[in-house]
Amino acid sequence: MQEQKTYNGVTLPLKRHRTSASVDHTPSSWFYRDLDRQAFRGEIHQSGKAKAFWFFANLNAELISRGGRPFISNAFFTGDKEKWKLILCPNKTPGISALYLQLEIDPQRPTYRRTASVRFRLWITKGQNFECVSDIYLVENFGFPKLDSGCNNFIDHEKYLHLLNNPVIIETTVTTLSPNEDSKYFTGYVGIINEGTTCYVNSLLQTLFFLTSFRKAVYLMPTSADDLDRLPLSLQLIFYHLQFADTPASARDLLMSFGWNTDQFHVQHDVQEFNCVLSDALEKRMKGTLSEGFYFKIFMGKIKNLILCKDIDIKSTSIESFSELQLNVKGCKDIYESLDKYIETEILIGENQYDAGVFGKQNAQKLVSFESFPPVLQLQLKRFEFTPHNESVQKINDRFEFYEEIDLSKYIDSKDPHIYRLFSILVHTGSTAGGHYYTYISPNLDNNWYKFNDISVDQVLSSQALEANYGGETIEYEVGDIEKLTQYSINSDRSAYMLVYVNIAKKNCVFEDIGQVPVHMSMIFESEKKRKAEEEKHKAERNQKIEISLVAADMILGWDKPGISPPDNPLYPEVSFSKSSINRYKMKVPKHFRGRDLRIELSSHIQVEYRLWIFTPGYRNWEFKELKLSDILEQELKNKALFIDLENEKSIFNLENSAWKFINNIDLSTESSQDSDMIEELMELQTPSHAKAIVVFKWYDWNWGNPKLTLFKIVTLTSTANMSQIKSNLYESWNGKLPESACNMILYLEKCKIADLKNKDILNNIHVYKFRDNYELTISKRGTFGVRHVMVDNGDSFVGEIPPENPPENYMDAKKYIMSVCDDVTVNCIYYNKLNEASQKSFGAEFLARNGKKSSFLVQTKLSYTFSQFVNQLIGILAIDDQVTIEQIQLYILKSGFSTPTFISISEEENKNKKNSIGNTLCSVLETSNTILFDILTPHTSYFRISESL
Repeated sequence: MQEQKTYNGVTLPLKRHRTSASVDHTPSSWFYRDLDRQAFRGEIHQSGKAKAFWFFANLNAELISRGGRPFISNAFFTGDKEKWKLILCPNKTPGISALYLQLEIDPQRPTYRRTASVRFRLWITKGQNFECVSDIYLVENFGFPKLDSGCNNFIDHEKYLHLLNNPVIIETTVTTLSPNEDSKYFTGYVGIINEGTTCYVNSLLQTLFFLTSFRKAVYLMPTSADDLDRLPLSLQLIFYHLQFADTPASARDLLMSFGWNTDQFHVQHDVQEFNCVLSDALEKRMKGTLSEGFYFKIFMGKIKNLILCKDIDIKSTSIESFSELQLNVKGCKDIYESLDKYIETEILIGENQYDAGVFGKQNAQKLVSFESFPPVLQLQLKRFEFTPHNESVQKINDRFEFYEEIDLSKYIDSKDPHIYRLFSILVHTGSTAGGHYYTYISPNLDNNWYKFNDISVDQVLSSQALEANYGGETIEYEVGDIEKLTQYSINSDRSAYMLVYVNIAKKNCVFEDIGQVPVHMSMIFESEKKRKAEEEKHKAERNQKIEISLVAADMILGWDKPGISPPDNPLYPEVSFSKSSINRYKMKVPKHFRGRDLRIELSSHIQVEYRLWIFTPGYRNWEFKELKLSDILEQELKNKALFIDLENEKSIFNLENSAWKFINNIDLSTESSQDSDMIEELMELQTPSHAKAIVVFKWYDWNWGNPKLTLFKIVTLTSTANMSQIKSNLYESWNGKLPESACNMILYLEKCKIADLKNKDILNNIHVYKFRDNYELTISKRGTFGVRHVMVDNGDSFVGEIPPENPPENYMDAKKYIMSVCDDVTVNCIYYNKLNEASQKSFGAEFLARNGKKSSFLVQTKLSYTFSQFVNQLIGILAIDDQVTIEQIQLYILKSGFSTPTFISISEEENKNKKNSIGNTLCSVLETSNTILFDILTPHTSYFRISESL
């Protein structure tokens, strides 16, 4: 053990300290006036980074006395067990002292490497204060032959001169970077890939993997590569990978065996919940196999419940099994106090009286005792608290101590030893709004701890595994006060969430020798490995190209909905644009392609002049924008398509077997003979000398209750045209009759973009021009609707209609029809248990089960509905035997990049007053998704939100 030094009665820590922040509390402060010559203090923060303070009472005197020989500090540690020293080299160059950080590495590991970020700060006494005169950041690789790294000109003696006669502090902060792909080399173990927010799954799987008896039971389950039930095989392959491979494993196949899709990978669940789901599924599948009964043998204990009536001689005894214990954190100092609270006598009085059958309700007391503890004891710490009055969840970060070894003998009437050693610590960092899970494991119960954080595995000090995860406040120090280091507290957001202990007496049973791994596992693993390697190879090849969508006149003629194409949105029943083969031509091009490169490729198929327009598929805002030669396709065409505007009406595509193909179908992999300079020249020739706009003509027929909208022509307008001419042209093109018979025709302008982008009202882009209205056209990006002018943009749609002479009450004109098609949507409603973090079910789960309602269902609704209207619609669907009020419903959406659903206020007043409000209608939150999450509060619960609202 490293020797400690004493300066005037003050004991200075040399390595690390033993509280949650690795701070020495005896004494609580480090007074400089009590220190003689030089002293050193090192500490480890909760995050695992190290901070060291090297004090010199008179650096000038020390430099003279050393005669140019270097100063070497005491050793200090980072949380990952790395041992560091500081080296101060006087006069490395004349008048300059250098400072280096050195990593101690075992000579038997010559290829060992560790990357660390380092911060050096030099504090010099100026007057009555310490002032930082040098602040240097480094990121360095430490390893043979370069074990140290630092700053060659850290202290300029001439610059600071006599100031070095006063106290000086060298502060050093070291943060090591965790090994990722190299975890096997560093520790002998590998991690598991985080597939979205699946860190909670990874933490549990690593814990189960190191329980070798569990791993053996999984291996013994009969499986084959052709199994339809993939859960046992998926778990076997993960364990095999963790045991034999050098790269991180993936839990993707396991999660998909539960029926999850990739969207659910991004919704964070609870470790306890997943543990229950996994254990139930495996226990069922182990029946009838060599592994049958394993769960009961290893994980199950028994509790005895005894109820004694106070006023009559009646008692009731029951025995129940448990696989985990939920222990209170709040109000408990440590694990023993929590266990004491678990078995304390409960008085049953008042509303909580015991039902004694024919004797009615009776005052009683309930006693709990343990009949048996399992070999593997899982303790769930209640870090999340549910508050019934507002149905919210809060994280409890109170300090709660647990120990490497616990004695449970006093809790059970048995002569067998019940000494348990800590095996795994599952940690949650963050809050109820979002967080992260990782785990610390001591695989051999030998006080050697490893941190498993997704793909990263690192060895750590035991204090980092235990004390750093007690929760509560942590204490850190900084230079500030001229007298002493300044102490300050930090509220911890990381704390142990689940503890796994192993009975030492049954260690051999728990850590049973695995023996021979089934031969077929190796064959399946290698086969899967090869298959996935091929998939990755093809994926990499695919990633070198992008798929673009081309649309021409042949594909949109006859279109019978708003806009010019179907949307890429599950809100509507049509096949989405990106999955359709009727509405587009799919073409793959290299990622680096620009507009000019695409035109060279298309020259193999198109020998006439044309222009390319970028547009967004959908019913609204399909805005046309011309593709420039310099545009990068990958950037410009994300979620967009290209419309090919030909100078004549010649077809360039042909529909074969429900898919479009170029008529002149030349292999796109061959290089075009047309030079890019020719393309540039052609584009210059195509630039119009006066304003033009490409628009589409549609005709609407009420058809006595069976409305029909048809896109029938694509035309080019010039700024010399007016609305009267457009009416005549549209009518004659559709009916084949002279324009004189169109006197009662109404013309609608369906804009391809909403002028006011802040107002996303779906009705905002349709304008009506009646019988005698005539306006001149303005074709300009800067044009606006004027008194006698109408702005026309590329991509706009003109709709013609002759209304019935005596329209019936149910008559719907073209504007209302287009409105209704845009407005009528189907929303997927999914029950969201917001109390999941507290390992509880909200009232909504009970309500749905009681009324026989599914947790997810489709709702036909309208985008124009306010949130209040939608909630009332939900109430009509949900309420059967029970009554549900609008105050009980809470709505959420899952925003991109967030693992926790975001609350939506249904209060119009609140949304109106909210900064950066996005509106009060469904349209404002359903731009690209058709899913809304909901929860139901208990009756009479006041309205409350638990997360940041939109």
